[in-house]
Amino acid sequence: MIVVRNLRRRPWRSGLTVIGVAIAFAAFLAIVSAARGLTSQFRTVVEDLNSEITVQQTGVALPHLSRLTRDQIDSLRALPEVHRVAEVAIGVTRLESNSHFLIFGAGSNTELLELLQVVEGSPLEEGRGEMMIGRAASEWLGIGPGDRVELMRRQQFDVVAIYESGQGLLDNACVIDISAAQQTFRLGDEVNLAFVKLRQGVAVGDGLQAIAGGIPEVMASPSELWVASFRQMEVVERFSYFLALVAVFVAVLGLANTLSMNVAERIAEVGLLRAIGWGRARIARMVLAEGLFLTAIGGAAGLPLALFIMRSIDLSTSATRALVPTAPDLLTLVEGVAVIIVTGVLGSVPALVM
Repeated sequence: MIVVRNLRRRPWRSGLTVIGVAIAFAAFLAIVSAARGLTSQFRTVVEDLNSEITVQQTGVALPHLSRLTRDQIDSLRALPEVHRVAEVAIGVTRLESNSHFLIFGAGSNTELLELLQVVEGSPLEEGRGEMMIGRAASEWLGIGPGDRVELMRRQQFDVVAIYESGQGLLDNACVIDISAAQQTFRLGDEVNLAFVKLRQGVAVGDGLQAIAGGIPEVMASPSELWVASFRQMEVVERFSYFLALVAVFVAVLGLANTLSMNVAERIAEVGLLRAIGWGRARIARMVLAEGLFLTAIGGAAGLPLALFIMRSIDLSTSATRALVPTAPDLLTLVEGVAVIIVTGVLGSVPALVM
């Protein structure tokens, strides 16, 4: 095949180009999957809490910045459409090597505790300064039942249990009593979020209207759409695309350089092909085929590299363990393939215009 023969003339150049494309493809899959996976985990946790509506302070960027007063919580409970209100406090602090360690404060009336399966130790009891820690966090911190942890240099907690939830977000965090969380993070009697379960037969739309009419100073969202309300999540995902596409841009430059040099070194051959009847379109297709062939090989090599990177992070003892998916989801994979095709086309353009 003429395309393969042309590329084999400069094996080192072609090989380095393939490596560049492979790294770019792997970076795209790993970075985008990590950002999308984090958003997906937030959404899954909320869905598992079995609530139709999530209530937060209006206009906040992240869950732990939200504040709901006691009067607002009581007003929620008083609405005839509401069956149950589960309060949750969320704090972020530095713990060992993790500068963004999540602490969930949960009361006995929230289904958050039902998501946690205790695998070692005994369940959390209210009012006793106790903490349960996720399996992943326990392993990378080296903390287990019987240990004592200090949060925010204000309050110490006895670790009484290790739990698993199947969600990396929760398994990399810890859970304490909601009153202790309010004291530790100086919330007073406020909480960060409220998860609302509606009475049987009440539609979500009716529940949202009741909350908007009775407590207009809060923002209520369908729980399945709640994560999308945080602009910060959208920013993270967009920034991940930006970083990934920077890597792809570098690969495009490398591919363009390779193909341009290849064509420049074959001016006499191209002239001969034109002399025997090859038109510009056919020569352009040959160059384009060379670009797509290189990117296809690079993509094929980049996929296992991405899987290796993602699984290496998951098996590490760092704070990111279990937060990064071990494999890209189907949508990210399709986007990655599209990016590879575009890379091949764009990288061929400079050589086509020579």
